[in-house]
Amino acid sequence: MKKLIAFVLATVCVFALVGCNNTQPEYEEPNFTEIQTIVSNDYSDFDGISIQASGIYVHPDKTTIVINWRNDTEYSVIYGEAYSIERLENGEWVSCALMDTAFDAIAYELRAKKLGSKAYTLTGMYDVNKPGTYRFLSTCNVDTGEGKSTECSVWAEFILE
Repeated sequence: MKKLIAFVLATVCVFALVGCNNTQPEYEEPNFTEIQTIVSNDYSDFDGISIQASGIYVHPDKTTIVINWRNDTEYSVIYGEAYSIERLENGEWVSCALMDTAFDAIAYELRAKKLGSKAYTLTGMYDVNKPGTYRFLSTCNVDTGEGKSTECSVWAEFILE
C-alpha cells in the first residue's frame, strides 16, 4: 500500500512540475535581412524621460523599430503598445498610418533610474517604405506619488536612408 501511495504522489508531483514550466521565452533578435542606419533626436515634455530609436529592422514580411526608453527620474513610468509614425514632408509632419490604429492596453513599468527597450512592428499599420525623416510618437504616465500621475508625450526622430 505504501508503494502505491508513493507512486501516486510521485506521478502527481511530475505532472505538477510539468505544468509549472510556463516561463516567458527569452527575447531573440529576429533574423532580418537588412538593418537601416538611423539618426535619432528625441523630445519629451517631462524632464528625465526620453526615448530613442535604436534600430529599424527590415524584412520582406515585417518591419520593426526598436525604441529605447530612459527614465532618469525618481518616479516610475508606465508606457504601452500605442504609438504613431509621422514623416516630414515639405516642412510638415504627416501621418504614415495606413488605417485607423488600435492597440492592446498593455502597461510596461519602467522604474526610477532604469532603461527599457521595446520592439514595435510597423508592417501593415504604417508606410515607412521611402527614405526620409520620420518620428515615432508615444505617451507615458509618470507616477508622481500619492496616487497621482502625469501624462508625458515623447517622440524620437529618425532618418531612413
